[in-house]
Amino acid sequence: PAAAKVLLAERGVQCVVMAMQRHLGNAEVQQDACALLFRVAQLGGPHAPKAVAGRGGYEALNAVIENFPEGSAAYESALLVFEVLQEHGVVTMADSDDEARPRKPRSGSHGRAFASISVTPEPRYDRRVA
Repeated sequence: PAAAKVLLAERGVQCVVMAMQRHLGNAEVQQDACALLFRVAQLGGPHAPKAVAGRGGYEALNAVIENFPEGSAAYESALLVFEVLQEHGVVTMADSDDEARPRKPRSGSHGRAFASISVTPEPRYDRRVA
């Protein structure tokens, strides 16, 4: 936690974002940067998630989502950071065409959560069908 707070205080998030922007096509850089942003957002204190998103992290993470294939290590790492940001009410995950896409909440948002759930039956294959 102490190292995360030092990174926040010493412009560390901005340096990580700059590295992500300079090496946009490098999956290893993106994955490692996402891991660092994840830890900072998780361990940096109550203001850390907002600082990560507000200091260029949101845009850098979104670029990873757009530039790497779903299921890749970089893509999944970026989603993990977005999940931490979502847990703290900094971003929301909006469904568009059945695809979860991160987006910043509108100003004036009070952190209210809404869910839409669809339940459909699935056939059971362990029973005989008459």
